[in-house]
Amino acid sequence: MNNIILLIISFFIALTNLSSKPSYSMLSGNRCLNCHITPNGGGLRNQLGVYSKENTSLINPESIGLKNFVSSFKSLQEIAAEEHSFFFGLDSRFQSLKWGAGSDRFKIFDRKIFMMQLTPYLAYYPLEWMSVNAQYNLAELTGNLYRAQKSWSAGINIQPDFDYPMLRFGFIQPSIGGRHDDHTLLIRQTAGQFGAYPYLPPDYTEWGAEMSYNYYKWFSATVGAFMSQSMSENIVKNKDNTNIPLVGKNIIFKLARLEFFPRFFDGMLNLNFGGSYYTGGDFNMFNFFFNAGITDKIALLAEYATTNKNELRTTDNFLIELDYQVIPSIILFARAEKAYTKEILSETLNWTTYQYVVGANIYLLPYLDIKPEYRIYDRAHVKSSTAQYTLQIHFYF
Repeated sequence: MNNIILLIISFFIALTNLSSKPSYSMLSGNRCLNCHITPNGGGLRNQLGVYSKENTSLINPESIGLKNFVSSFKSLQEIAAEEHSFFFGLDSRFQSLKWGAGSDRFKIFDRKIFMMQLTPYLAYYPLEWMSVNAQYNLAELTGNLYRAQKSWSAGINIQPDFDYPMLRFGFIQPSIGGRHDDHTLLIRQTAGQFGAYPYLPPDYTEWGAEMSYNYYKWFSATVGAFMSQSMSENIVKNKDNTNIPLVGKNIIFKLARLEFFPRFFDGMLNLNFGGSYYTGGDFNMFNFFFNAGITDKIALLAEYATTNKNELRTTDNFLIELDYQVIPSIILFARAEKAYTKEILSETLNWTTYQYVVGANIYLLPYLDIKPEYRIYDRAHVKSSTAQYTLQIHFYF
């Protein structure tokens, strides 16, 4: 009975979608697929992923009487995996910030604390070479979703052996560009008069399939095809200044992605670079990324993304980030971003937004990440910029 109670408590405390961050890969020297169920990272962790952060904490759980709880929780996951071929995980994120939208961005808002994510993950292996996985973000039951964002996903992974390609199909997220754990990044947003809005939101999901081939430890290639129901929820203005769907509902999107992960000097220098092309109808998207890291020391991340919608709208976005590991439980980071959008309407409009962020990931306890940030948000057509601090509390497993 005690184990059952502990399992239930653990499930709702820690069972979240642990989204990935490229800097973790650069600091550890591990590819995303080494720790996650999906090749491009993010979502449910496998056993190696669980182990990777279990001893990373600023406070020793034994010193505050949590040693047995942490050990019991870990044991339950191991038993489920070994005896029942069953994996579970969680991401729960609580956020504190001042939040506004539309023309209200010019006002000063009260600080809010809200649940941004509560995503349980499940995966079952009926066979060694097949897994069935699903996730649902319970925090999105309020209906506060971006266009094209979905609260759930589910799919099947098939891989006869590690040396063979992996086939993923279902209602899944395409492997586009880099995989980040921060939906406020400008890299996938459209700049506009009142700020930026995602054209590729967090949890963007479509019905489709993709096949990935991972050659040894340093190369992967992915091709895929997806429906467009979710993407069609995005809007763009035509030359009459009228909102129209970004694409039709019955378009087939094609995906191609290449990624390289060479390591040098006995694993001390880690590189990761590549790109993806995602196209459907008269809309296309290119993403290029380059990441570098010195194991357990420092990581540099850079990504460029560009989109084109039939010459009605183009975007060119860029980010660069530097991460420094002070100790294993404290990682400092600084990031600069730019989003540029050109709209060709009855007249040509140009919008540019900049964002500068400094912050830290502080692993206070095993599976607990405290993330303070200070953000400066600057729109080129507005005389003054805005700034605020934010705080995120992230439970994960």
